[in-house]
Amino acid sequence: IYMLGTSVLAASQAPEAIDEQHHHDTLSNIVLIAQELLPLIPAHDKQYVDILEWYTRAVTYGHITEVPLASEILMQALPDIIHFYGAQHPYIATVYNVLSNAFEDEGNLASAKLYRNKQLDLITLHHGADSFNYGQNLESLSFVYELGGEMAQADELLLQGYRIAKQQFYQAGAINIEYMDNYINFVLYMIYHYANTERVQATKPYVDELHSLLTHNNATALLNLTIYQERQPLAMMLINQDDAGIIKQLAPQEDKLLDNAVYLITAYVNSQQYQQAITLAERLKRIVLSGYAFFYPTHYYQQVGFDLAKAYGKSGDNNNAQRTLQEMYDYNAKLNPATDNYWLQRILRDAKRYAVEINTASTEHELMAETD
Repeated sequence: IYMLGTSVLAASQAPEAIDEQHHHDTLSNIVLIAQELLPLIPAHDKQYVDILEWYTRAVTYGHITEVPLASEILMQALPDIIHFYGAQHPYIATVYNVLSNAFEDEGNLASAKLYRNKQLDLITLHHGADSFNYGQNLESLSFVYELGGEMAQADELLLQGYRIAKQQFYQAGAINIEYMDNYINFVLYMIYHYANTERVQATKPYVDELHSLLTHNNATALLNLTIYQERQPLAMMLINQDDAGIIKQLAPQEDKLLDNAVYLITAYVNSQQYQQAITLAERLKRIVLSGYAFFYPTHYYQQVGFDLAKAYGKSGDNNNAQRTLQEMYDYNAKLNPATDNYWLQRILRDAKRYAVEINTASTEHELMAETD
């Protein structure tokens, strides 16, 4: 399963080189192998949860139906796992993490929140509510709220987690090298969170911090050189999205990393190169929704979808702008049909902007914010 999974991860890095049918067959094979192995392994064996993680991803991102949901399998096994280890054993936090991820992938955000909070309770018990681990997992909980468009709660949790992680990272005026990679990823996520919710200026302090981390720390300069070369242009684009030089830097890499392709689309749109944006965005949308984005497909879909609709709308193709926004509305309504869902409100604002109609019958949703 690990070897098959590795091939899937490789596909997400170079999707243009992978045949879609082969990709789907690989995911189907992961499911079949997992179904054979799981009954042979005691639920308390840590390999059981490891295998179930791959099963979760393969079922979800391969759109494989007529098999049990990973959450159902793990919920059935949970009493035995807890009985073996004890309800407060540190390993139970790992199990809750896997269970929360499964519910998240399946679109059951309420249950994802429940088990993410249970995980946080155990992290508090074993590491403390001021630990780096706790801060990181507040970020994970924030992400669940972001998926459901509950931005006030997502912002609050994310900032709380960031402050805790930052305090642990900069201890007594010195950097804690142990947390370096994870902290850099945290700062990157702060940038992406605000940029993806139309608050680009709020990213500036985090872009500045990222730049400082990746360029001015001699002790870790070599370690972070690759990260700097790969990520810093993306971060800077969020502040200066019209920089033609950024497009030149990213264009040769458009099929190598999903993040690069996502932000290259933004750059094309903002420089009025609409056809280039549409061509790349349609391809990337298909890649994301067919399982190549092995982690966080919703996250990538939001970014690509809004830029794609904008490119169609700005180029005068209202039919495709409407189609794109309708698909996004239906997708997000399944995750959270509440009237205060940020994503649904934003879709309706964009529909007004491009003078197209969205069918909101599934949510009976009313536009709550004024049109720009």
